[in-house]
Amino acid sequence: MISYHAFQLKNGLQVIVHPVDNTEMVFLDLMYKVGSFDDPPQQRGIAHFYEHMMFSGSTHIPDYPKATQDMGGKSNAYTAFDRTVYMMSLPKENLEAAFWLESDRLLFPQMKSDKLEVQRKVILEEFKQIRHSRPYGDIFDHLLDLSYVDPCYTYSVIGKELSDIENITLEDINAFGQNFYTPTNAVLVISGDISPAEVEPMVEKWFGEGKPSTVQRTRPPLRDETKRKGVEKSVDADVPANSLTYAYHIPSQLDKAHLPLALITTLLGQGASSNLHRVLVDEKGWAGNVMSACIDTFYGGLLLIQARLQEGVSYEEVEQVIQQEITTLQKEGIREEALEKIKNRQENQFDLYKNNLHGLNSMLASGHYLGDPLFSEKMFKEKLPTITSKEVQAAASDFLASKDVIKLYYNSRRKGTDKKE
Repeated sequence: MISYHAFQLKNGLQVIVHPVDNTEMVFLDLMYKVGSFDDPPQQRGIAHFYEHMMFSGSTHIPDYPKATQDMGGKSNAYTAFDRTVYMMSLPKENLEAAFWLESDRLLFPQMKSDKLEVQRKVILEEFKQIRHSRPYGDIFDHLLDLSYVDPCYTYSVIGKELSDIENITLEDINAFGQNFYTPTNAVLVISGDISPAEVEPMVEKWFGEGKPSTVQRTRPPLRDETKRKGVEKSVDADVPANSLTYAYHIPSQLDKAHLPLALITTLLGQGASSNLHRVLVDEKGWAGNVMSACIDTFYGGLLLIQARLQEGVSYEEVEQVIQQEITTLQKEGIREEALEKIKNRQENQFDLYKNNLHGLNSMLASGHYLGDPLFSEKMFKEKLPTITSKEVQAAASDFLASKDVIKLYYNSRRKGTDKKE
């Protein structure tokens, strides 16, 4: 098992230290329990906007990226539906300086109107590049809008419309930060050739200010009535080929069915040896590529199956193959040889991710959110080997019912493709 030491500051900050031998670098990940699901109404995209603003300087650090680089470090961040994570790696001798950098923008943010406008331009350009310039760039937004009823679940992290970003004010940014960017709402993970004894006093010194706080959320619970099932949508776009996406609602990682469902995505559409790739791409030549994946959040998610159709191939032909594979799984389960193969693939992917220290930090922080920093390791090292064919079959029957599937037909306007009306 991964070794770690955890403690909590009086202001509520959760801290996890993971000692690693023989590395000259230290890796910090600070995860805030906030994402686009927490965007207030009329401020869609503000969680992602705030992430950008965190690189615009704080009270004592006017240029955060330069300060990090001057210490031989690198920094990055990302916003997801349910979390925002800030990552930093730098030489061990600069560990305390890293705490200074990260704590200053948490405890002493300095949001200015000129920096706001700079970041607004960056995000607007990013929005246009993703949604308007990149082929299939808005496909996930159409899918989310189709899959959920409550508005906070119906768009990706950057926002739903350009006007969302254009209308966010400095007052909005400050209010968002005061609510969500508190020590109580964060988990700090440090990995490197370090000991808890040397780290703990540094963390207390730099992060110890303030009192525990509460977070006010506007996000509605993700219940059955917030989900749409058995619906479909057709979209026309200037893309090279028709694309078909199936989606099914799935439970959170805490549910016993989650791991069997993850195995199903590997079986159906991950890699050249997967069932759908073998039939649709290799044997029939009906698709240029096929993929399947689970889009997970702490609250639930979607299982996706997606195929990019070859010219002249109908949606109905591809749908018959997909449904046949799912029906076979529901009626017959999975052969033991195939089950062991996809288990090994999942475990290997986990090991690769864990060997990247930022990936390991992320797992520890997310695991803490789910109740145990070792949640992922226990899932892949203890639970995964015990999964049976019957459990995979039951998960397919319970969550991949044909009456519940959400279908998105993404039609190419170009000649030679069959359009789904």
